[in-house]
Amino acid sequence: MADLTTNVQTLFDSAKAARVVLSDDGTSGAASDNAILLNADGLSGAPAGGFTGAERVLIQSIKWNIDNGENITLQWDSTSGVDIAVLTGTGNWENLNWKNQGDVVDSGATGDITLLTSAPVAFTIMLNVKKYQGYEDTPNPRFGPPITGDMTQP
Repeated sequence: MADLTTNVQTLFDSAKAARVVLSDDGTSGAASDNAILLNADGLSGAPAGGFTGAERVLIQSIKWNIDNGENITLQWDSTSGVDIAVLTGTGNWENLNWKNQGDVVDSGATGDITLLTSAPVAFTIMLNVKKYQGYEDTPNPRFGPPITGDMTQP
């Protein structure tokens, strides 16, 4: 497949939340692809000046449609990649509040969400996230005390 990162559309990006969608018609060339579905430091409110990698989001909902019985794996971007979910067919998960687990596994976490495909496939994935760390008006551990409490609650 081609570089799917260029197919990402940001439908909504406010101080506290964002919605992105990625789709592909499945006619691209290679048998697999790895694309950034959500670039955490590219969302509004991320600090300028190279302080990338501190931004974190909660996944609030995922809607998808994947053709031909293929599957797509969503991952928290990190040195080893941390699986979020394997999507197949059509679905809609809401009220998730899934927190980034890349930080737990290794120190190479970026806050981004990537997707992996195993074959050329037509798909659309929409992701709604809540910004909880590293953005303006949210705590940033590089500039203040560590975050405490249950971060899975809105």
